[in-house]
Amino acid sequence: ICVDDQSHDDSLHILREYAAKDKRIQVYISTVKRHCGGARNLGLMHAKGEYIYFFDGDDLLEPTALETLVQTAQTNNLDIVYFNSDLLNELKPGCQRIKNAFYYFDNISDSVCSGQTYFCTLMQHRKMYYCVWQQFYKTSFLQSLQLRYLEGLPHEDAPWTFTTMLSAKRVQHIPQTFYSYRIRQNSIMTDLMLATSIRGIATGL
Repeated sequence: ICVDDQSHDDSLHILREYAAKDKRIQVYISTVKRHCGGARNLGLMHAKGEYIYFFDGDDLLEPTALETLVQTAQTNNLDIVYFNSDLLNELKPGCQRIKNAFYYFDNISDSVCSGQTYFCTLMQHRKMYYCVWQQFYKTSFLQSLQLRYLEGLPHEDAPWTFTTMLSAKRVQHIPQTFYSYRIRQNSIMTDLMLATSIRGIATGL
């Protein structure tokens, strides 16, 4: 599922070209600008698969990621699978790849446990997930929560992540690094200290 949130470049044309080649690809268009939370809510409305993964279209995902995540989730009957990511810093010469402690969790047990137990483990290590692109969900679990993103709020991942983690019965962290987050000019990451960004994180807390 691809959601075009009132893009001003050639994104919609490219999406339609791919959809014409592959019937599995579905394209939906926001009638008004809804930002990340609203775009994800629109995608959730149309999701029919067994699992849900939220991917930001300007980042990078390892080719084998979804296959591994599906196998892990099915084998262990998981509500959520968590995994590592790194940063691709395009503000530095040579487009530097960084293993950042905020996104890379080492020394975390890979055993299956409840979301509440996992939350306590993360707190003991002074770690926490805020980004949904490090999380892979069972669709029926999300449907049971009837959860939607808060719209118009930067870092809407934070309240969503706390709710899903603390509600899940079976979760697992796997050590693979599957996702690369690109740091660019004018991205949310480079504007972390904006009042609206802080408000989004605080809502989750």
